[in-house]
Amino acid sequence: MAPSNLKVDPAGLRSLAGELSDVAADLKAALAPVATGPSWQPSAAAAGDVSAGIDHVDGECSTALTEFGGNLTKAAAAYEATDAAGGAAVSQAMPGR
Repeated sequence: MAPSNLKVDPAGLRSLAGELSDVAADLKAALAPVATGPSWQPSAAAAGDVSAGIDHVDGECSTALTEFGGNLTKAAAAYEATDAAGGAAVSQAMPGR
């Protein structure tokens, strides 16, 4: 099987990383506390537990999106560095072309 061409868009990777960062920040923003109702209602504790669970999941998703966005930024930089090094090697091996 013939190798396929690698096409990378570093600016696109950085743009997506920025979008993920924005989404992560939105998830991390504190939501208004849930009004759980009177403590004598059995559903009051359940509503509080669900709210805490949602806050936890939001935090985990925010962390994961932030990490993934950082990885996209690193990948863009690594690709550009590798591409520049490869281009320099070709220019050195074939000057004037």
